[in-house]
Formats: sequence, C-alpha cells, structure tokens
Amino acid sequence: MNNAALPQDRKTLSGLDWRTADMGLSRLRSFVCLAEELHFGRAARLLHISQPALSQQIARLEKDLATILLLRTSRVVRLTPAGHEFLRGARSALAILDDAAYAAHFRAALASQSC
Repeated sequence: MNNAALPQDRKTLSGLDWRTADMGLSRLRSFVCLAEELHFGRAARLLHISQPALSQQIARLEKDLATILLLRTSRVVRLTPAGHEFLRGARSALAILDDAAYAAHFRAALASQSC
C-alpha cells in the first residue's frame, strides 16, 4: 500500500489512533509466525505457546487494529489483504528491532574487550 493513501493523522474512520494500539513484540512475532505457517498448531509449537494462547494474541491484535488480519475456517488460515499489508510492516519492524539489538550487543562486546 502506498503510504500517501494513509490519512495524515493515522486514524481510521472509526477514530482508532494507531499510536495507542498495543501490538507488543510478542504479538508481532506471533502474527508473523502464524502468517508464515498458516496453521495455528504449527505456529503455536514454534512459538512454544499453547494454541489457545496464540489465538487470543491474534484476536487481541485484530481488536486493537480494528481489522481482520486472518480468515479462519476449521481447515484453512489465510491472510486478508490487510493481513498481507500488516505482515510486510511487521516483518520490517521486527527486522529493524533485531538489527538494533544485535548492534547494541555487538557494541557492548567490543567495549568489554577494549577494557
């Protein structure tokens, strides 16, 4: 999605302020894992959480974002268009945070070697 198409105040028609949505890193990682696996059981095992806990995290994320990210049936999990868009952003955000954590760790390791 082109960011120019997003409202400048980052609010939806419903008035949701994106800055107050509590996405949390664990929810982002859970969503990315589920979006890649497209299976609640496999994703839950990879995340080392129960399937109901994963389902609750995703439901809370969708509630906070006021949108449906995944279509679920008894046999199939699929991303919605909003889910595809959110997956792209979530992957980018997590990659940036992972890079920052690595850089901080690397800097600390260098500093401890020079002392």
